Amino acid sequence: KSQRGLESEIDFINWKPIYESIQNLRQQLALTMHHDAITGTSKPHVMKDYLNRIDTARKSVIELMSSLFESSIALSTAANGDLQYMKPIEADQLPNSIGETVIIPVLLYNNLAWSRKEFVNITLPQDFMSNYKLSIDSIEENEHIVDTPFEMIQDRVWWYSNMLPLGYRTYFFIITKIEPQRLKISPKNLKETVSLSNKYISANFKLIDGIYQLQSIENKRKGLIHPIKQSIQYYTSYGDGAYIFRPTNASEPIEIQDPEVIVVKDSGNIQRIVQRVQPHITVTWTVYSSSSDPALGNFLEHEVSAITPDNKEMISRFDSPSMNDQGQFFTDSHNFNIVKRMRGKKFNDKHNFTIISGNYYPMSSTAYIHSETEQNQLTLLSRQAHGVSSQSKGSLEIMLNRNTLTDDMRGLNDNVNCTWNINSVFRIMFSSIEESNSLRPQISYRLNYPIVHFLNSHRPSSVLEYMKIYSILGTSLGGTGLPLNIHMELLPLSDDGFNTVLMRLYHIYTIDQSLFYSDDVNIMVNSIFDNHEMTSMKKKSLTLLSTLSEYSERIQELMITANPRSIHTFTFTLKELQDVSWWNWISFLAGLCFVPIAICSLFCCAVGIKVIFTQKRHIPNWMANFEMKKRQSIEDSDERMYL
Repeated sequence: KSQRGLESEIDFINWKPIYESIQNLRQQLALTMHHDAITGTSKPHVMKDYLNRIDTARKSVIELMSSLFESSIALSTAANGDLQYMKPIEADQLPNSIGETVIIPVLLYNNLAWSRKEFVNITLPQDFMSNYKLSIDSIEENEHIVDTPFEMIQDRVWWYSNMLPLGYRTYFFIITKIEPQRLKISPKNLKETVSLSNKYISANFKLIDGIYQLQSIENKRKGLIHPIKQSIQYYTSYGDGAYIFRPTNASEPIEIQDPEVIVVKDSGNIQRIVQRVQPHITVTWTVYSSSSDPALGNFLEHEVSAITPDNKEMISRFDSPSMNDQGQFFTDSHNFNIVKRMRGKKFNDKHNFTIISGNYYPMSSTAYIHSETEQNQLTLLSRQAHGVSSQSKGSLEIMLNRNTLTDDMRGLNDNVNCTWNINSVFRIMFSSIEESNSLRPQISYRLNYPIVHFLNSHRPSSVLEYMKIYSILGTSLGGTGLPLNIHMELLPLSDDGFNTVLMRLYHIYTIDQSLFYSDDVNIMVNSIFDNHEMTSMKKKSLTLLSTLSEYSERIQELMITANPRSIHTFTFTLKELQDVSWWNWISFLAGLCFVPIAICSLFCCAVGIKVIFTQKRHIPNWMANFEMKKRQSIEDSDERMYL
């Protein structure tokens, strides 16, 4: 069929059940925001019901999203693949006979309205490298096929991707079956010290009791090196329950049992240590190489996967005793404001366990300690909400999990016997106060809105054949996307084909937080979406209950000035411009960007599925549509943080 014929099929999609599925997932998420759901202070069968509700609604939305995404990129009726959301490559997808080759298209989607360059990874079957040969091809804007470098670590393949704002890019995994190879396994002659380093930082480890333990972090650009140690520790419960945290005494480091260093890779673009400190506790450290982007290279990634023993409450603790923190630490409030916390007794506490619990606070994504005299800062960014505390000078600890077998007699009449394997991911940054606060929001948003992937079940005979059937690259936004200090959320508001949209523009910096990013930002509203214009636009209150302004005319000339920490909320409809062959689609799922990280990547990943990219192999001319002081120097210069 012709391109216009395919568009006609899209025009007759019944949007009502799709919208109802999205609404159902929103409602189930809202239910789990109840204070007895999100905290776990409910009976086990109630918690199970909460999880089942989310899982059922999530699966429905994933199925719809994958189907719509596949339809939106199809250029021909020969498109017969299914998109599989965040699935590993399985053994049954690989070639069977020696010399046989298969091509697996992998689509990446950027959930943010920023251009971003990051490392991504996909899990491969076990023993892949000993039985198969792999190459990865991609298509550049000039339609040239280029070979993409990659690195293998354990069963994952990593590569560097340049992603368009709210856009997607296709990579082609070309896999050939080979004669079984006997891979050389280097003997584990572990070095006494190991450093994971890039242009910006060096994380230094020492082999102690059979595992590598963090000793210090060096900020190369600032010339700072600071002793920082990390340990997994336990609090022992004293009648703790769902509501009361009441440890018997201070936390104690876990006993290292049957330690095993699984991976030590201290060279290349992905440097990584994976080690088991107990049979059920695995700790991973990663540093990513970046030659030009401090927001990718200026942190150490810390991942803990653990099962908590009975009547224990597990923490990950960082200690830097030489840091003079003036008895204070900082946490974020709903990822918006930063709140100063003072370490010490609360309400005339006399008992040790109440002093400990009295210094615990919630963090949505950020906590840090700093020394005003030395002007340095230790920042911790998380992928999900945690409890956090600073129990002594220069310390910062994060509650990973609580597993208590007692009831605290506060109404639940049950324990908190959580024996699941809990996986937590953090990014640790050590730098000057100025640089830490300038980079912190960007690193946090990238962690909480990860690039997601889809596997296309269509198996082309060549990359060129695939390009005739599917669009391989595109974005929903005009220009180069939004500035790095503006976050955008989109929500469909009706079942009319999602032409009625809510849009929030959120300035993620505060006044004086950053030399460059705390400026006001001017945005030409009608230039946000490529080849579409906004009509019937209204500025609304945050809750949508009040209309603050209406823009019935001259919307194309409307400019928004976003001040630091401001949130602008609009509703509007989108009108397709004349003589444009792009489908009239606007974001169908990504409006739920604000949901918890456990599923937020799912809701964001189709933000472009409605104003989407189907001119055959056509790459639009990316033009700047936004005015921002010093933006060119900020985004293009390798020295943007040091001008």
